[in-house]
Amino acid sequence: MHYFIGDRGRKLGPFTKDQIEAKIAMGDLTAERLVWHSGLDGWKKLGECDEFRRLLDAEARRDEAARFEESPEPSVYADAAERQREEEEDAAMQRPRPWVRLGARYVDALLFASPGIVFLTKVQPGGWPGTPEDSTIALVANLALMVSVALWEAASFKLFGTTPGKALFRVDVREASGEPLNFVRAAQRSLFAVAFGMGMLMLPVLVLGHIIGYMALKTRRVAWWDDRLGTVVRHGPVGADRAFLAVGIVFLWLMLLGMAVSPEAAGILEKSGIEWIKPPEG
Repeated sequence: MHYFIGDRGRKLGPFTKDQIEAKIAMGDLTAERLVWHSGLDGWKKLGECDEFRRLLDAEARRDEAARFEESPEPSVYADAAERQREEEEDAAMQRPRPWVRLGARYVDALLFASPGIVFLTKVQPGGWPGTPEDSTIALVANLALMVSVALWEAASFKLFGTTPGKALFRVDVREASGEPLNFVRAAQRSLFAVAFGMGMLMLPVLVLGHIIGYMALKTRRVAWWDDRLGTVVRHGPVGADRAFLAVGIVFLWLMLLGMAVSPEAAGILEKSGIEWIKPPEG
């Protein structure tokens, strides 16, 4: 018996049964192709022919198995979803948050500047070193205080991998490779941040430094010193509880610092019955 195959309006053939089976095995013919042979009233789908149905079913199962083997494992989809979530979280952590960074910087500056403030006020009791007529001494004192802050901050990075302010506000500073900052790199970054971001701790320049730093973060998404040093800053979520805690810490620390440098403040507390802290001897 000979078979003819319908192909887009054309009639191909004749083919023997073995030739048809060979074409099915090669994938050239599917169950939807039309076939005709003598004895049929009209064209018929190949899958409706009893002599080829078993072979077509076997080829269909083989094709399904091949597609299953080529499909990715469920873990691949899970890994892709996990990777996308990690990328989204990483992008959120690297989003610049100027006010959060400013809060962390002020907490650190206050804590790390306190030893230098106490020392310098003991050098000249009753006020900051220098006079309006001699601003050079005051400038030197500010520079010395700035270096002191940088060294204390670098020591904190060396010992703990972070600083109190950054830990409180969940600000993570690392090398681009992901490694923590060493002592020298942390000191360099702190000097740049205090000098340019906080105006060398001098009030007139301080406001200008804040404005420049804020604009850099909003437009370039990176602070000038981080861009120069190649350090990467990431942020974790900060809730209202941490903000209130930061305010409480700053208030308490300012009160303690005031008692340490001001005999008048300590005297008021003594009259109130609080005698556990004494002012430095003048």
